[in-house]
Amino acid sequence: MTRTPLTREQAERICKDHQYLAGREFKNEHSVAATIEAVTVAPYDDINKYIFLLAYCESNDLKAALDSYVGHVFDVLIVGKCSSETAELVHKELIPYLAENNIPFDLAKYVSAGGASSNRQLSYAS
Repeated sequence: MTRTPLTREQAERICKDHQYLAGREFKNEHSVAATIEAVTVAPYDDINKYIFLLAYCESNDLKAALDSYVGHVFDVLIVGKCSSETAELVHKELIPYLAENNIPFDLAKYVSAGGASSNRQLSYAS
């Protein structure tokens, strides 16, 4: 799968339009079942995404966790906690989740409005 980072504005618009997913069930890449608690803007790169998720686990505050990120490239994640007693936090990138669940997604709606990555394509290839 290839993907292109989003501007914060693009990620926020995508996030806003997909809030209806909260409450649905999903499985992460390890087939751990969870309920979606939030659709959120997150750092794009894996290291900062990990730091963001740790900060969220500690504070239970997505805004505060994202405020500590000083980068300029973003992604959109779904996050949830497992239904098990451990309350393990699980996450998945939004675009693959949508594709796996046959939910239509039109990236052009978000990137055509401009921004740093407006000339790039965000694509996920199998």
